[in-house]
Amino acid sequence: MPGYEAKAAQLAKMGADLIRPSGAPPFMLLGYAEERELIAGWAKKYGVQMFTSGQNHVRALRTLGIKKFVGATYFPERMNRVFARYFADAGFQVLALEGIDAPFAEVPKVPPEKILAFMKETAAKHKDAEGIYMLGSAWKTVEIIDRLEKETGLTVVHAGPARTWETQLRLGLRHPIQGYGRLLAEMPG
Repeated sequence: MPGYEAKAAQLAKMGADLIRPSGAPPFMLLGYAEERELIAGWAKKYGVQMFTSGQNHVRALRTLGIKKFVGATYFPERMNRVFARYFADAGFQVLALEGIDAPFAEVPKVPPEKILAFMKETAAKHKDAEGIYMLGSAWKTVEIIDRLEKETGLTVVHAGPARTWETQLRLGLRHPIQGYGRLLAEMPG
């Protein structure tokens, strides 16, 4: 992680109030405990609060009271097993974490309606799910989050809204945003 730490050091030197090393991989691949230890060390070393994508998603799921969820990614099955283990180690019950088949470079072109249908189908298979988790910023899904919540009755945690939510909280802001799911509409926390 030397490249990430070097950038964090540079941002801290510039006076950043918050640093968010981004990306599920590589940080989630470290595992839940190792990622926490690494980021806590950097935050202490550079005197700036920090959080990763995985830490953000864990906090959002916990804040919303979601303990059991179904999820989707655009990664292969072997990666999804690693992500599922990460969340299990964080105390969640991952009922399903499935990948939508698309070449990585094509992920932004996957139609939101296809993702919506996939998530509804996945949620329908797991009636005990308390929420839906969508890993990955490359999906263009912000427009379907509200609809997915209404049609499934489940709260959705997705990278973009989750980042916006936690960034606001950590910077002492609270500006609810309607139309992108419960997390941004209610700004809990």
